[in-house]
Amino acid sequence: MIRALFVIVLLVCLRLDDNLSSAEAPPLFGAGYTKVFARPFTAGASLAIRRHSWSRNIYLTFFVRDASRGVIRVTGSQRDLGNIALRTHGRVYLYFPSAELLLTLPAGVGAQPLFGSDFSADDLLAFGDVTGRFAPASESAETLSGTAARRFELKPRDAKNAPYAAARLWIARDGGMPLRQEFYSADGALIREVVAESGGRMPFPVRWWARTFGPRGGESELRFTSYEANRQLADDLFTVEGIRRWR
Repeated sequence: MIRALFVIVLLVCLRLDDNLSSAEAPPLFGAGYTKVFARPFTAGASLAIRRHSWSRNIYLTFFVRDASRGVIRVTGSQRDLGNIALRTHGRVYLYFPSAELLLTLPAGVGAQPLFGSDFSADDLLAFGDVTGRFAPASESAETLSGTAARRFELKPRDAKNAPYAAARLWIARDGGMPLRQEFYSADGALIREVVAESGGRMPFPVRWWARTFGPRGGESELRFTSYEANRQLADDLFTVEGIRRWR
């Protein structure tokens, strides 16, 4: 949102001046997709992580308050049970209840691997905040795997702290769903990619794949299994002070 969630995300629908803030940017994705993140929802997903010599599966529950606030809780792994990632207004916090440990991650770390997977906190908890991290530099029409799409060249708004020098995003022209996102280094090398597949059962893509390139690379698959809209959750559950209440 998936992010795939997975990857997953709101952008702008017009080419923007560098000084235009994300709050002023009109939405790029389709109206139905955009509205999903304007109200609270809960979703369940299975996460498969694959490496050359090992693999593992965990189950995650997503609690999204709005486009800027969300929590992911590990609910299906004995080793990681109860571990939480909180994203609120651009910052990421990790809470490990078994050790009573709370970590505040510095700017830019939201793009680093989450729960040992190839997805990042920004992929899975920044569905509606891509414009807070990236500014579209150009737009073009393209066909991606037989689907008419709009391709956006992106550049980080905070180049000093950004882990990527550039990114690309493909969005379906019909319906406005995310299709693919690629992240590049300063020398133009592809570092990571996230691909989404819609299934029609949910208001966002049901399956997401993330792949990291390089000697320590691998791939991860996120498959959403449930979705509940308008679940009312207290605002303080999405704060650093209230994160322990998820136990």
